[in-house]
Amino acid sequence: VWAVDAAGGWPDQLTFFRDKVWTLSASPDGRQMVCLRDIGGNERQQIFLVTADGTQVRRLTQDDEAIHHFPVWSRDGERVAYASNARNGVHFDVYIQDVNDAPMMVSQRDGNYRPLAWSPDNARLLLSHEISSAHQVLYVLDLATGAVHALTLLDERVSNRQVRWAKDGTVYLLTNQGRDLMNLARMDVDTGQVVYLEDHEWDLESLAVSSDARTLAYTANVDGYARLFLFRLDSGESEQVMGLPDGVVAEPAFSPDGTRVAISVQSPNHNLDIWIVDVATLLCQRLTQSSLAGIPQQSLVEPDLIRYETFDGRSVPAFLYRPEGVEPPLPIILYVHG
Repeated sequence: VWAVDAAGGWPDQLTFFRDKVWTLSASPDGRQMVCLRDIGGNERQQIFLVTADGTQVRRLTQDDEAIHHFPVWSRDGERVAYASNARNGVHFDVYIQDVNDAPMMVSQRDGNYRPLAWSPDNARLLLSHEISSAHQVLYVLDLATGAVHALTLLDERVSNRQVRWAKDGTVYLLTNQGRDLMNLARMDVDTGQVVYLEDHEWDLESLAVSSDARTLAYTANVDGYARLFLFRLDSGESEQVMGLPDGVVAEPAFSPDGTRVAISVQSPNHNLDIWIVDVATLLCQRLTQSSLAGIPQQSLVEPDLIRYETFDGRSVPAFLYRPEGVEPPLPIILYVHG
C-alpha cells in the first residue's frame, strides 16, 4: 500500500508485506484502511487494518484456511462487512466485524454471496448472489431482524454490477435488465424497480457516486477504449471527460467533498498511473509517475483502431500494432479477447 498527496508529491510506501496486496478500501473518515493479502501466494486472502500513516498494521481475520473477500466499510467507519467461506470452505457467507472485535456471521446461505453496500443508517446491507459472471441476484438484509428480501429474480438472467447505495438513500447501479448492454440506472431499494438514467450504445464498466449524491462517474467501453463520463443528477445530463490517454480508465473514486475524481489510467505507451479530474472544469492531471524502467517512451507503439467485417455483416473493432520503421509483409500475432 502506498499513499500520495492528491495535489501531487513523493509517494510513501505504507506496508511492507512479503506477499502482494490484492485490494484496498479506505474508511469514510480516511483515518484507516482495510486491505487483502494472502500468505505465500495461497490465495486465501486475509483482511488487515492499516492506519493512514502506515504506522499500525493489524490483522483482522484469523482463519488461515478461509478466503475473505470484498470488505465494505460501514458509514460510521467502525465495522466492515465481508464474504468468507470459513463455514465449510465452499459457500461464501456474509460477516460483519467491528475493527476492535470478533467477526459475526449475518447471512448464511449456500452459494457465492458478497456484501455490496451499507444503507445510510447502517441498518441494512445490500448483498449479491453471484450465480455467474453474467447473472447476479440482489438482496437487502435487515441486520436487526435478519430478514432478507430479493430485489431481483433468481430465474431472470440479469447482470447487476457496481451497485452503490448513495448517502440520500438512492441505489445506483449498472445493469442489463431488459436489454443487452450494461447501462446506468437507479433501483428502488424496497421494490427492486429499475429506472434507466441513460441509454448508451456501449457497455458501461465502472461507477462511483459523490458523497453529496450530486454527481456520478462512470466508464464506457467504446471500441475497446474506456471513456470516462460525469453524470450530473440535477440536470440529468452526462459529459465525457477529454484529455486522458487512450486506453483503459477504471476505478473512479470521488474525493470526500465531491469536487474531484481519481481514476487509474493505462495505455499502450503509458504504465498504469493515477489521474485526478476536476468535476467542475473536467481538467485532468496526472498524479503519479510510474517508471518505464529505462524503456524509451517513443519505442512503445500506439495501435491503430481498425474494423473488419464478420460473416453475418457485423463490424468488429480491433487494435493493430505496427512496428516502427518496418514494412510488410510481417508475421503477426492474433489475440482474440472477450
